Amino acid sequence: MRILFLENHPMWVHGLPNGFRQLGHQVRTYFPDANTSQASGLFRPHLVIVMGWTPANDTVEKQLRISKAVRKSEVPLVYWATEDPGYHRKFSRRLYTALPAEAGPFPVQVSPYAGQPVFGKRP
Repeated sequence: MRILFLENHPMWVHGLPNGFRQLGHQVRTYFPDANTSQASGLFRPHLVIVMGWTPANDTVEKQLRISKAVRKSEVPLVYWATEDPGYHRKFSRRLYTALPAEAGPFPVQVSPYAGQPVFGKRP
């Protein structure tokens, strides 16, 4: 499986992405910018993953850029919530409700604090 992580922060690109690599998947990490759609088109991912509250997605502009690129790629989007539970409403919920609505047909939220993943639903 080809997995695209829209992230380049050193704290995040060496953990989960490497786990997928060790399982035999092709993984690319990419900081979402104006060329995100082009990068996604060249790699043709089967899955796109956006991680918690990071410099890659901490502004509305960046979230919209991610949204546009993922929508264009027409692949499932996973939002991996990594922040502390106290920030769920301040950030995770806000990002999740805004991003997947535009991102594509298969929004998935995975949070270590939320219990089970939420498929196609918004909190």
